Amino acid sequence: MRISLLFFLVGMFATSSAFSADSVVIGRGIKNYFLLVPPCPQDPDSGLVAICMDAEYVWELKANRSLVGPNIEGTVRAISYQHTEAKSEYVRSVELFVLRPISDASIQNFSHAAYYMVESSPRYADDFYCLEDPIGLGLPIQESDIIVNGNGDRCFKAGRIGSPKPRFRWSVPAFAPRLDH
Repeated sequence: MRISLLFFLVGMFATSSAFSADSVVIGRGIKNYFLLVPPCPQDPDSGLVAICMDAEYVWELKANRSLVGPNIEGTVRAISYQHTEAKSEYVRSVELFVLRPISDASIQNFSHAAYYMVESSPRYADDFYCLEDPIGLGLPIQESDIIVNGNGDRCFKAGRIGSPKPRFRWSVPAFAPRLDH
């Protein structure tokens, strides 16, 4: 329970965007598996019961090259907060990752992960990646390269960041109403 609470508290600070140690990495997802369910904070003054649906999962990914931030290459693991395990087809379609180092050695030892996954994007069928704030992350794209999709994500052509041809594409276009995973 103590480790779960620690993960939850650290994770709350690990998911804001544009952190100086973040790396934006091109690679591909390999697998995704359950780690733990963090505690669900309750407000004793409200008289209501909070319902928490997120759990912590570990993503294993192959990092081919870093576009921004500290260099990351090779097979790495990252903790992600999500509702359920991602389908293998989706995991393999994810090529763009925003990773933040885990500074707490006890979290690294327990999870066998070195990073938090702050954001990720598959290469959509229409050859776009979508992130919350790609320019704020330091990606070499212009505002004129960005199109906002129906989910509010800021999408850009994969070729704008020198992305190689995809091995797997997520079969959904970036601009179709969707649930990604």
